[in-house]
Amino acid sequence: MNKKNILAVLIVVIMFIVSFIAIRFKNTQKETTKQNKVISVGLEPSKQEYFSKKLSNSFRDVRLLDVGAKLIDQGKVEEAIKYFKNLIAKDKSFGMKGLARNYLADAYEKNGEYTKAYQVLYEKSKQFKVPVTSEVRAPYEERLKYLKYASEGEYELAIEHAQMALEASKKDNPNLKTIPKGYQQRLNDLKASKAYIESLKNNH
Repeated sequence: MNKKNILAVLIVVIMFIVSFIAIRFKNTQKETTKQNKVISVGLEPSKQEYFSKKLSNSFRDVRLLDVGAKLIDQGKVEEAIKYFKNLIAKDKSFGMKGLARNYLADAYEKNGEYTKAYQVLYEKSKQFKVPVTSEVRAPYEERLKYLKYASEGEYELAIEHAQMALEASKKDNPNLKTIPKGYQQRLNDLKASKAYIESLKNNH
């Protein structure tokens, strides 16, 4: 066999190999794409749409709540109060309303409006299905107590129950390596407001 014939055979063999590899690669891509769809979706179309909508709503809720939370952090408490009241009034999501009430109570408490903070949380507690005696509710119940005492000008009792709320929150989350920020910050705020809280006693 001369060189030309050998070269022709080699070209044919190479073309065959390239075609074979190309076909296998294309089939592999199709299979991978199909698997990715199964992995990413993993649900029937109707369920996929439902969970997709739920996930989208969750991201929306986080974004909306974050706007108000940043107002509190920036010291724009009055703006935060208006923001969360408006959110509660206009949003149709039951879950969103509940979370917004938590932030509204935080804003009221930050602003020294302990009675309003108590009222918001007390009304929300009526919707709880967990018994009052449950340890899960302990931080919440202790918060209600210290807010009531603070609104009445009972500084020492307010501090006592704020400390109990903090301890209960740590007990409720034993895996936390740090002190729960929310309850610790509220306790610090109460201590810094001693004179103001004691002045409220004259109104009762």
